[in-house]
Amino acid sequence: MNMQNKKPGIFFGCFSPAVMIATFAIEIIFAVYTFAKHRDKFWGKIIILILIALAIFQLAEYQVCGDVDQLMWARVGYIAITLLPPLGITLSHIIAKKSLNTLLHKLSWVLALILIFIFGFMPVQQIAPVCGGNYVIFKYKYLLINGFLYGAYYFGLLFANVFINYKWAKSANKLTKRLLYAFIIGYTAFIVPTLVVNLADPATIYGIPSIMCGFAVSWALVLTLYIRPNIAKRK
Repeated sequence: MNMQNKKPGIFFGCFSPAVMIATFAIEIIFAVYTFAKHRDKFWGKIIILILIALAIFQLAEYQVCGDVDQLMWARVGYIAITLLPPLGITLSHIIAKKSLNTLLHKLSWVLALILIFIFGFMPVQQIAPVCGGNYVIFKYKYLLINGFLYGAYYFGLLFANVFINYKWAKSANKLTKRLLYAFIIGYTAFIVPTLVVNLADPATIYGIPSIMCGFAVSWALVLTLYIRPNIAKRK
């Protein structure tokens, strides 16, 4: 697979293989710590899965940049990030003490499983993973998941999650309200910078998964250092 090299731009100098592996290490450490403390709790398992999915994507980026079976790691990377929206929606329901039997929760998992099947089994010639030197492009030339449709799935579920958290927070008790607002802040911390970067340089559209997961270490911090211990306080 040919590699495409670019000089780091003003926005992307921090996205390098060294940063990818460091971010992977941080997220894995958080996952191991959460496993040690809360593996017996359902919410603990969901947090662990979110952290592992974030870490796997960073590892996939690192492997693509290392030219190590780029095709396989492109598949693994996209499967990992496709799981993040439904896992986040599941965690929101748990925090708000809502039934998982909602239309949004069911729809998020159905869409995710369909996309995971496509990413896992689509024809080889339809995938074009590229290491750009400062962020990684997982470019899929497949009609069903190219550009708009996958973006609609991803950002649609992220914004829907923010909306339901805000809605549920208005009628929640003090601790649950703080947890739901912390969730919104955690999401905003990686969604907004990603959108700003893309608006500043539209050429980064195919690098959005990489850029978003680069900023998502802030979400991992909020999740591990604030949401996790405060959920544990609830009876």
